[in-house]
Parts: sequence; C-alpha cells; structure tokens
Amino acid sequence: MNRDAGRETGERRARPPATDVTGETVADRALVVSTVREILASHERTAPDTHDSDPWDGPLWAALADAGMTGVGVPEDLGGSGGRYADAAAVVECLGAGAAAVPAAEHLLVAAPALSAYGLELPDLSAPLSFAHGGRAVPAGGDRYRFTGPRLAVPFAAAVSSVVLLCRAQEGDGAVLTRMDLADLPTESRHNLAGEPRDLVAFSGAQAPGVRLSPAQADAVRAHLALARAVQLSGALRQVLDWTCEYATERTQFGRTLSRLPTVRAEIARMAGEVAAATATTQAAVAAADRGADLVLPAAAAKIRAGAAVQAVARPAHQIHGAIGFTREHRLHRLTRRLWAWREEGGTERHWSRILGARLTDDGPADLWPRLVDAL
Repeated sequence: MNRDAGRETGERRARPPATDVTGETVADRALVVSTVREILASHERTAPDTHDSDPWDGPLWAALADAGMTGVGVPEDLGGSGGRYADAAAVVECLGAGAAAVPAAEHLLVAAPALSAYGLELPDLSAPLSFAHGGRAVPAGGDRYRFTGPRLAVPFAAAVSSVVLLCRAQEGDGAVLTRMDLADLPTESRHNLAGEPRDLVAFSGAQAPGVRLSPAQADAVRAHLALARAVQLSGALRQVLDWTCEYATERTQFGRTLSRLPTVRAEIARMAGEVAAATATTQAAVAAADRGADLVLPAAAAKIRAGAAVQAVARPAHQIHGAIGFTREHRLHRLTRRLWAWREEGGTERHWSRILGARLTDDGPADLWPRLVDAL
C-alpha cells in the first residue's frame, strides 16, 4: 500500500508499507487497523449523542482521507492506496465499531469496487462516494441513460458529490451501473433509526453515462452492499460485547460483580457465541470477495447470520447494563441503534434467506452439500 497516502501530523503515523494488491500481509492489515483506531481515538466525541440525528462527520473523513484510508482496496494505478478487499473491510469494521458518521462502507466496499470492476471512471477517492439502487434506466443515446422511478434513499447524500447508482435496465433482465452527480438533484433529508443520513434523492429524469450489467453482475453488486452491512454489524456486535463484558466486571451488585452471577455469565457466553458466528461468516464472505469468487451465497450467509445476531446481542447488552444502558447519555445506544438499522439495510434476513435457499437448491439435492461448502 502507498506509503505516501497520508501526510505528517505531529509525530509520524504508522502506515502500511508499499506493496501490490497480491502482496498484502497480515502485518500490513494490522497497521491499517491501528491507523484507523488512532484516527478514531483522536476524533472521539467529547459530548454524548442526545439527538435523533447523527450527521456527517467531515473532520473524521478528512483525517481518514489524509491517511490514505479512503483509497484502501483500490489499486494504486486507479488512484487508490492499494491493498486487498479484506483491508478495506478491516477499515469499515473498525469504523462500524466506532459508530463513525461517514459513508465508509458504501465508499470502500460497494461504490469504489463497482466502478473499478466495470470500467467506470473513479473520481478522487479523498471525496466520499455513496451508493443507491432502484428505479429503471432508459437508453438516451450512446452510452447515456435516463433514469426513472421513485426517490431513492442515499446514505449521506448531502455530504457526497456523487453516488454510484444501480438501476434495472428498461429492456431485458440486466441492470445499468452509473456514477451520478448529485449537485442539481432534488434531495429531502431523512434518517434511519440510528440517526444516520438516508436522504431521499429524486433521480427521475436525470441522465448520465452508464454501463450495462448482466443479471449475475448486478446480483454481485447487491451482494457487496449486503456484505458491507454485515461487516459493519460484525464490528459493532463485537464492540457491544466488549463493553458489556467490561461493565459486568466493574459493576458490583449483591456484594459481587455482575460477571460472577450465573445468569449474567450465561448471557455473555451466548452473546459471545453469536458474535463469533457472525464474525466467522462475514470473514468467509470477505475472503470470497478477495478471491474473486461468486459472492452472492457467502454474502447472503454473512448478512443472515450477522442480522440474526442483533437481537441476541443488543437485548442482553441493555439488560446487563441496566437503567444506565437505556439513557441517551450512555454510549451503548449509539451502537445498538445502528445494529437495528443496519440489520434492515442491504436486504433483510428473509430476503437473503430466500436467495440462499433458491441458489443452493438450483441443481437439486445431490449438489446441496458441495454448494453449502463452497458458500461458507
């Protein structure tokens, strides 16, 4: 990865060494993670979140861009910082655990990979990209398309200059992928349950150059969105578990710490099992993306498992924290609200379970076990 991606800010910040995308090591990824954690620590909120909205954190994004973290996973010859998809996922997981109010998941794991994979021009990656899907694309001459359909929810639309848009093609079974400038498009402010911007943008009537994708390619882009949310969920789930363990070992009740109560110990053990399962399936899907394998089944499994872990982790976390865990002043809600919101985004468990079941049984029962092995 590019040593020159960042600049000096006081003491020299540790950065991943230069290498090509096939030469990335575990040590390099550890440096990426430590850099992101250092940036998060330096931008930790000094006041509790007591509002329903959690707006764009421009200074945090600027620090990430300054360190080259907004180009991780994109080859250097395309304007990125190099590294693997797994490195980009590590960045997103850290930011998910930190409840970062930036569109890193959409930018690093969906929009930038889609543009580079299908030959569309990548913009300056120091500026955030978002992603949306829906509506239809009608040929408008040459490589241009005109877009129709309802308003679409675009994460952090007010903070980004362009969005990667995936629409159904007007004719045939394929889709159209484009990068759309948001400057002149009508936008209405909206937020998800966690207060993150999910602004409604009216794309109908707008035109832009696009590339036609096959149904399989369009499914792969949607799978990247599901995996992006699973990566965020995994990071947040692990952080909620860590906070709960920490609180249980510090809080004293009935003359002993909560962690020594059998019921609390059992709840934490169940939480740990759910987090481990969600993490394992998500890591397997990230590895499949790194190999260039068909991502639909692994991403479906990751999103299903991470989504199913939300209730099993968030509910006991609040119960163990007690009354303090339900207050706006406490940090816990900043992640548990995100868990509930991200669970619904990128496709619900029911949506991906239907796709997973249909794909696994396409070739009949004889191939079910081999396909399960390949998927996981």
